[in-house]
Amino acid sequence: MGTKTKALLTAITWTPDYRIGIDTVDQDHERLFAHFNELLGRLAEDNSPEATHAAIDHLETIFKDHFANEEAVMQSIGFPGLEGHQSKHRTFLEMLQGLKAFHPGSLDFTDYFLRVFRNWIVYHITVNDREIGQFLASGAGRAG
Repeated sequence: MGTKTKALLTAITWTPDYRIGIDTVDQDHERLFAHFNELLGRLAEDNSPEATHAAIDHLETIFKDHFANEEAVMQSIGFPGLEGHQSKHRTFLEMLQGLKAFHPGSLDFTDYFLRVFRNWIVYHITVNDREIGQFLASGAGRAG
């Protein structure tokens, strides 16, 4: 694997900085980091088109489950940004599908895929998901 990709094959370390203040969502996010780190190991050993498609399919499955759980929490607390947040989730799932349309299996694709995924998950949790925790902490939301 190229030097550029090896640099990206660094695990994302879960820290308290990623917490949004809703235990069930935080636990889900921590599991997503673990799935990402597992994916890194698999792609480091085999970044063939088949392995890459399998990795994307696996991510799609776990993210659909996570998004359903997170959206249920937002619904239960009366989060006013639910529709916009759901749109971000749909866009991410569409992006995963779009990645499969490329010809995966090259170092460039692996590099691109890992970069996009890493940036999205970190940004989404620290910006978009944090809004949910802030809303609940403000007392505006109802306890789920």
